[in-house]
Amino acid sequence: MRILSNDFFSNAFPAKQVSSGGPARFAKSLSQAAINEGGSWIGIIIRNEKESQIKIENLKKEGRASYWKLTLPTKLYKKITLGKKNNSPEIILKPVIDKLKLFIEKSRPDVIFLNGFSIYAWIVLKAAFETKTPLVIKHAGILKKEIDIYHDFFSKAGAKILYETEREISDIARYEIFLNKWSWNVYNKEVRKVSKKQGVIIPLPLPNGYILKRHKPKRVEKIIHIGMVARWDRIKNHPAALALAKRINELKLPWKIHSITLIPETKHNPQLKEEYKKYISVEKQRSAEALKKFYRKMDLIIIPSHFDVSPGIVLEAVSEGVGVLISPNVGWVSEFKRAGAGEWIIDFSNPDKVVRRIKKLIGKEIPYSLLKSIEENHNSKRVFGKYLEIFKKATKI
Repeated sequence: MRILSNDFFSNAFPAKQVSSGGPARFAKSLSQAAINEGGSWIGIIIRNEKESQIKIENLKKEGRASYWKLTLPTKLYKKITLGKKNNSPEIILKPVIDKLKLFIEKSRPDVIFLNGFSIYAWIVLKAAFETKTPLVIKHAGILKKEIDIYHDFFSKAGAKILYETEREISDIARYEIFLNKWSWNVYNKEVRKVSKKQGVIIPLPLPNGYILKRHKPKRVEKIIHIGMVARWDRIKNHPAALALAKRINELKLPWKIHSITLIPETKHNPQLKEEYKKYISVEKQRSAEALKKFYRKMDLIIIPSHFDVSPGIVLEAVSEGVGVLISPNVGWVSEFKRAGAGEWIIDFSNPDKVVRRIKKLIGKEIPYSLLKSIEENHNSKRVFGKYLEIFKKATKI
């Protein structure tokens, strides 16, 4: 089976990338699973660039995997995000869609897979529709929620245009994959109803290199180390981590928060950045193997996100024997509650409550019921097998 999918530079040139992010790592693992079953993978990397020429160029070919770059001129991108009332994405982006259509007709994929959604993915969605190529999407996030949080990055008309592009998914996709029941419910409530015939829930797989096993509770040392791994993004709620760190300092607790993130060197929000560096140990991004060592040094991991469909950090940390405290806005809440791990969920808006909960959980073993749930539902062979099965079904509708 020939699969065409939106992809990432970190998969085309892994040696040049330190951290590729969850969707990119997922794409790499899925492509390998497809190739192991005799298939081939065509990765399309859409790049927003200032140059005006729309082109597709080959970046790399390795065995049955190939990677290509499609250039999207910045001026066209801005006509969408900063659009006016009557702007039509179909008209504005037609030259880009047409270029991709020709590529699809030439490469002849059996199925197109959208790994998450954005205006870039919408271009692939429209090209799939116009070439009558079966399409499957994984809702790695929800575009509407991201636009709501970054509302100042878009004109009102631009935001409305993007809302409508996301609503179009159900008119074109043959199957829509959600990572958990929580994200399914949010999407159905805030974006569009998805029929049970069209919607499928397939959890994230355990990342490559991680082995799930039961660990003995860590012996609590004099200093408690709390970790956070998150890109510098409003959605990840770094201000909540800072508020917690400042409260820890006020209470003179022997606790230390470590955050693996990359703070951009911009003039935006300088006070937050300055205080963050003062109260939190900011650590550089690292390879997957080095990240394992980071988890092992932590007594607890926190995910205070405003909205996070299914962070793979939960799987990574738990595999290394570290408990994870998540906000109610993290998609894992449904599985945590089902596994009797509800005490590992807390609203991070009140630092004092978070401090009390951490005191309660430090040194406590990760619920065995949660480990069993992860073992049963997140087995990578099982997960990727389901994806390949869905792809085959999509070609027969």
